[in-house]
Amino acid sequence: MTNFILALASLSLYIALLPTVMASHILARADDTCGDPATAQPFQEWYQSSAVAHWIGFRPSVVGDNGNDWQFQGTIALAWPTQEPGTVPLYYLHDLTTEDFIFLTPDSNGNLPTFPGATLGNPVFFVYPTQICGSVPLYAVFNAAQGDHFYTTYLWEQTDLIEMGWGTDAGIVAYVLPLSE
Repeated sequence: MTNFILALASLSLYIALLPTVMASHILARADDTCGDPATAQPFQEWYQSSAVAHWIGFRPSVVGDNGNDWQFQGTIALAWPTQEPGTVPLYYLHDLTTEDFIFLTPDSNGNLPTFPGATLGNPVFFVYPTQICGSVPLYAVFNAAQGDHFYTTYLWEQTDLIEMGWGTDAGIVAYVLPLSE
């Protein structure tokens, strides 16, 4: 009976401390370094078969582009429509020869991104340049034969595309918030 009472007391203490223990593992948003996750919005990947090109952006950026055959491929992650603490713009570059869209952030010195044969477009949204504040990598795979970049937050998906011979590792483009935490 004494063992039962001790076990019950231990369980009661554990349950009482559980919120404190759990809270110690949750990193609070630092207002000066992290974007507000409540204002982050989902962005999607789209594919245009006539141009053999992938695009990532907020839904209105494609829906408003009437007359083009963009096909929805899925919601990828969360990013911000405006600058937030710790974020940088994610620019698109457009290769007019291949119709490829390449997404890059400024370099660590703040220089605008470049890509051979591509022209710089406007920022699409805002992302983290490094893995902070609960963010995950946004990976890219490049298919040189088709002149097309594909984007994903899943390492297994990037690896599968490379192993299937679809393309080569184009690295980590930026860091974004996952769809669910």
